[in-house]
Amino acid sequence: MVDEKRETEINTRYNEAKSKLEASFKKVQDLTYVDMIEQQPNGSQNFKLNSGGGHTAGLMKTPLIAVAKTKFEKYSVMESHPHAEKEIIIVYSGSMTICSNNTKTKMNVGGVIEIDPQMEHAAFTENEECEFIAITIPANINFPEEKR
Repeated sequence: MVDEKRETEINTRYNEAKSKLEASFKKVQDLTYVDMIEQQPNGSQNFKLNSGGGHTAGLMKTPLIAVAKTKFEKYSVMESHPHAEKEIIIVYSGSMTICSNNTKTKMNVGGVIEIDPQMEHAAFTENEECEFIAITIPANINFPEEKR
């Protein structure tokens, strides 16, 4: 009985903390990212880039993580921007260059990069398209919702 009561107490505290955490994530607004996207009727997003074009669609989204499938066209440039979340990018087709922390990193198929929260970063493609998975932890509230 004591163990059951203790487990219930722990679960209650965990759920309260989780709810507070989720509420704080929902308050985070990333206006820079919002300015760079154009919401589509199907829930996906087009990027408003300086050059070229891009599109992203949600694969999974919870308050703690967002996963999106993204494609940049040839000769696309996404201007420098930060966001509050850690971002992980995994390239699975083509290539692109990520610029962050005064470093240029060429990303080819299989390339993975982690971008820390609040770190300014930009991306560009050259003579080929690039398809990649973008993951934010916690979820960037502006990432597209998953399709159901």
